[in-house]
Amino acid sequence: MRRLAALLVPALLAGVLAAAAPAHRADAACAATNHRSISGSVRGSDGLAVNVFIGLDVLDRSGRHIKLDGCTGGSGYTTYLHLNRTLPPSGGSSGQVAWRVGLPANAATAWIETYPKNSSGTTDTSYYGGSMRRKVAIGPGVNLRLPVVCGRSGGLTGGVHGYVTLHGNRIKADRAIAWSMYPDTDPRTKILGFAIGAGADNGFYSIYKLARNQRYDVRITVTNPANGHRDTKRLVNVQVGGTCRNTPLNVAFG
Repeated sequence: MRRLAALLVPALLAGVLAAAAPAHRADAACAATNHRSISGSVRGSDGLAVNVFIGLDVLDRSGRHIKLDGCTGGSGYTTYLHLNRTLPPSGGSSGQVAWRVGLPANAATAWIETYPKNSSGTTDTSYYGGSMRRKVAIGPGVNLRLPVVCGRSGGLTGGVHGYVTLHGNRIKADRAIAWSMYPDTDPRTKILGFAIGAGADNGFYSIYKLARNQRYDVRITVTNPANGHRDTKRLVNVQVGGTCRNTPLNVAFG
């Protein structure tokens, strides 16, 4: 998967989501701003409007991350938006489902991630899980769907869990994250799962509420208490099966 793991996850886990920093250039912008746009719809898999944060990592034609002024560099999402802030985590029959953001003239593609929220603005996966779109072309018709989670009527999610060890001893995971490896397609046909999990002091980690029946790129990060060195292990093609099925996956470092 992409550099999003290195650039975004620390900020996400800290609850800090920011657009890229201003460009350090003499001119105001590297490309005409608001020259292009990307747009589409966003709903739950049950068709309801959702309280949702949408983050976009926008790339130029060379695959470089760009900021809203068209300049390369920076970190974090290029831009983001938050719809239906007053809706509960379970969504609603009315609310905004259309979304659109303006982008610079050199924007070519975008990686998109969605986070269900509650009315306090906190990520809340009690009813919907997160989802993603992979390197979609800038333009209209970019539909986003969030899967109803296991345990709810119409649930579409499973998960991955297990124990993390360092030199044979259980250790808490600093972060655990998974992205779908399924080919990008219309999410009304296949929702691509995305989730940030959690680690416990006893070494157990879990990444739940992943869209079912697809393979995932799983990344687990730990810190060696002896020297402070951080290490990330990547495991690919991890299969998540049917609804409420959790795949056992132990991760060993050292």
